[in-house]
Amino acid sequence: MRVLFGDCTFDSEARTLVRGNESVRLSGKAFQLLELLLAARPNPISKSDLFARLWPDTFVSEANLASLVKEIRAAIGDDARAPRFVRTVHRFGYAFSAPVAEMPERSGIDSIAVLPFANRSGHADLDYLADGLAESLINTLASIEGLRVAPRASSFRYRDADLGVVRRELNVRAALTGRVRVVSDAVNLQVELIDLAKDAQLWGRQFQASINGIFAIEEELSRDVVNALRLRVTGETDRRLRKRYTASAGAYQLYLKGRHHWNRRTAEGIERAIFLFESAIDADATYAPAYSGLADCYIALASRDLYPSLQLMPKAETAARRALELDAELGEAHASMGAIHEVFHWKWESAQEEYLTALRLNPGYVTARQWYALALAHRGRIAEALAQMSVAAESDPLSFMLNASTAVVHYLGRAYDEADEFCHRALEINPHHEPAHFTLGLAHQQRGRDEDAHAELEKALAISRGEPHVVAALGALERSRARLEALAELSLTRDVSPVHFATVHVALGEVEEALQWLHRAVDGRSGWLVYLATEPRFDALRGSEEFSVILSRVDGEGPPDGARPAQSEEVLRRLRGSG
Repeated sequence: MRVLFGDCTFDSEARTLVRGNESVRLSGKAFQLLELLLAARPNPISKSDLFARLWPDTFVSEANLASLVKEIRAAIGDDARAPRFVRTVHRFGYAFSAPVAEMPERSGIDSIAVLPFANRSGHADLDYLADGLAESLINTLASIEGLRVAPRASSFRYRDADLGVVRRELNVRAALTGRVRVVSDAVNLQVELIDLAKDAQLWGRQFQASINGIFAIEEELSRDVVNALRLRVTGETDRRLRKRYTASAGAYQLYLKGRHHWNRRTAEGIERAIFLFESAIDADATYAPAYSGLADCYIALASRDLYPSLQLMPKAETAARRALELDAELGEAHASMGAIHEVFHWKWESAQEEYLTALRLNPGYVTARQWYALALAHRGRIAEALAQMSVAAESDPLSFMLNASTAVVHYLGRAYDEADEFCHRALEINPHHEPAHFTLGLAHQQRGRDEDAHAELEKALAISRGEPHVVAALGALERSRARLEALAELSLTRDVSPVHFATVHVALGEVEEALQWLHRAVDGRSGWLVYLATEPRFDALRGSEEFSVILSRVDGEGPPDGARPAQSEEVLRRLRGSG
């Protein structure tokens, strides 16, 4: 039974009672009593019948029944002196006498794509609002168990696409489309929910609010879509769906702008996102998602050798911990902490715990599953990593990033043909994806196909505009000291992990130099060291006792006090001096 009355929604199957935007807790007996009264409405039920149904084997006084009625009235906003819902029938029993609207049976829809909302305002600087509303809905729906939601990375590729293509390529049953128009400070949102199998509208609505009242739109939209899909949600899930992280409309808009720039995934975009997330925090210091976004930005910059890990990862950790202090149920922040434990502290068990917590809180958060899978692969647990990647791919079958990451797992597992296959899958979707070209080049190299490897790594170099890890891979392939000098030149203007220098020295057969660089990488907390245990390019060092010492250092050791990588100028001088 699913019914609406007043501002309440009662679902006997899901065992939930929602009043307004809040999930309301009822004791088991009170819930059962309300269910009995609703089923019998508008007819009254005698006290004797209620005693027989509620306490069939136990004698209780009338005070127990009266206490349950009082609990129900408090929960649904009723007043015993002027009852609107639960009426006392003098000397007989109780009745539910208010009008009730039956809710339709569940739709059977178990998968949906929220397509990017179209910005019809005529101003590109409002794209953040259209995209942000759609992305917020994706994140909300992804937390519902049993509903498969196409991730943003997949669904946002289908801007203005034919819905038949969406159904076929994303393999979803429903799609939500929307159009946003902002005039002065008024926001108008028109949305439509389509059953793709029947090519029929399930639901549609127009929302209007001021720009400062954007929360109302977001909350109503989430609630209406859940109701239109006729989804069963638990009380706990319903509470999360209706959670508001900030009361500041200004902070919320800054956060949406930050996510908009973050999703560009460029260095400039990430740095702009940091400024916007910090501005959102300035507007509301208790805004947990803004801290989580800030943590992800710092992690991304460190992982791309743009700044030293020792400079950025402590900032990432501070931001992620603050997010969790404010909201321990924020799955994205747990995923961030997992990455910090893995690539900075090298505490594998703690990282796994955080990744699994993130997935429990938000099963649809594909990034957390991808990171967890890679962490398993770094530890040599290849079969488990591939199982996690397979689950992620079910939600996002056309993600070039997931295909490229699956290729990395196969590469680390020495399955080079399979790595080749998944790289090509990624490149069919996005021919300009640098990581896919990079991994394909490494796989070719391990199979002795140096010419093919060189071609792929040159493509990666051009796309990445000279990223150090690609320069190092080419240096190892070519056994080139010129590439070592190029790395040293790069290190004058940006952070270059010592791991990259070690990679080239290994290829040159200079074991001692490679080991020295790896020790420096440990001192500098280089995130690239997570690959050390399984990376094939370091297989030549695995018989070395010193290499075993390095591996033991990359196993839960805390950050060293005052340790720093060698200065770039010194490195360049030494290389030039060695001729």
